Amino acid sequence: MRRVIVLLLLGALLGVVADESDDEEPPELAEEAFDAEKDIAPSDDAEEEPFDAAKALSETKEEDKEFTFVQVLTKDNFDKFLQDTERVLVQFYDPENSDCKALHPDYTKASKLLKAEELDTIAAKVDATVETELAARFEVKTFPTLKYFVKGKFLKDYDGKLTEDGLAAWLKIKETPPVKEIKEDDLDGFLDDVEDDNFAVVAHVKKKSARAKMFYRSVEDTLME
Repeated sequence: MRRVIVLLLLGALLGVVADESDDEEPPELAEEAFDAEKDIAPSDDAEEEPFDAAKALSETKEEDKEFTFVQVLTKDNFDKFLQDTERVLVQFYDPENSDCKALHPDYTKASKLLKAEELDTIAAKVDATVETELAARFEVKTFPTLKYFVKGKFLKDYDGKLTEDGLAAWLKIKETPPVKEIKEDDLDGFLDDVEDDNFAVVAHVKKKSARAKMFYRSVEDTLME
C-alpha cells in the first residue's frame, strides 16, 4: 500500500516570549502618618501572599539570570547528565573567544524558550579550556561547537543559525518532525482536521526513497529560513 507523507505547517511555528522589563519604576507611595498599632499589628483577616516564582525570577539581577536554564557540565557530571536527560544540546566554548561571547545571550534566551515551550531538550555548556578531556573526546577544534545528544548518545553537530530563534527552531524540528507519514486511506480524514487558518502540503513518495529524503530535507530547510 502506498503511503502518504503530509506536511502540516501551523500558522505559527514558534511562540514569542516577550521579555519583561526590569526597568519599570515602582509606583510612588502616598505619604501617610505612621500609626504603629494600625500599620504593624497583625490582622486576623490578612492572608500571606503566595510565592510567585516568575516574579522572583524577574527581580533577580541580570547577571544572576544569565544561565538559569543552561546546565554547566564537567567531566564529573557529563556522562550521567546525558544518560539521565532525553535530549541535550551541548555548547563547547572558550570564554575568551569573540564568537562564543556573541552567542552567549542568544544561547541563554533559547534555553529559556525551550523551557517555556516545554520541549524535552536541555541546553548545556562545557568550558573547553578547562574540560580539555571532554573537548578532545568529541574532537572540538573550533569555537563555539554545538553537539546534539539523544538518550546519552551523540546524534549530530548543530548546523543551524546561531540565533535565539534559529536554535529554538532547529531543536523543535528535531523533537517534533514537521513531516507526518500517514496511510493513503487516512488522507481525507487528516485533511478534514486541518483548521481553516492552516494548510497542508501532501507528497506521494515511496518510504525511504531518495525523493522522500529530499522532501524531508526541503521541508526542514524551508522552516529554518
